[in-house]
Amino acid sequence: MKPLVKKIVIIVAVFFAVLGIYFGAYLPYKKANAFIGKIRLLQSVKSIDELKFHFNEVLGMGSPVAQDEIVTFTLDQLSNVIREDLPEAINRSITDYTEEVASSVLENPRSAELTKTYLKMGIIYQKNWLFYKDPVFAAKAEDMYLKGLAISPNRPQFLYGLFDLYLSGRRMEEAKSVGEKILGFWPNDSLMEEKLRILTAL
Repeated sequence: MKPLVKKIVIIVAVFFAVLGIYFGAYLPYKKANAFIGKIRLLQSVKSIDELKFHFNEVLGMGSPVAQDEIVTFTLDQLSNVIREDLPEAINRSITDYTEEVASSVLENPRSAELTKTYLKMGIIYQKNWLFYKDPVFAAKAEDMYLKGLAISPNRPQFLYGLFDLYLSGRRMEEAKSVGEKILGFWPNDSLMEEKLRILTAL
């Protein structure tokens, strides 16, 4: 290889290595640090708009490598904010915001975070269902769990989520069916075995 060509190859290789470090390491690190900083501010947040401002600031930071992971981390934090002792209007506003945050992952079937996002949104909807008994939330939770199961059929969280959802909605036959499936995968689950025994006796 001629010296000039060799230098060009080295320069190009270094350039792409630097780009890889910048986009694959530095930007995700910067975004993660910003996210941690926002979590520390949650105690002082006094309005929904302020909550959205802080999370939108992090979600809007350029870092394609860590974007979907930050979405699921954000959903975790927002799920913790939704509590039974808060006014219903606030919980519903936060839930609406979780849908906005999750949309980028839910609309991307190739996202590595898709099943996690289905699970986290299912949990958020189920919490609201338990608080308010609004069948819209039950239907949304079921939809998230079923979509997650379609991708990851053996993932226990989806099955246990569905079991609890059906049980809380008095959908006994569906709860039994899911419970039997759970025992098929995990026959040593004595608590589920006991729950099924009680359901069968009803």
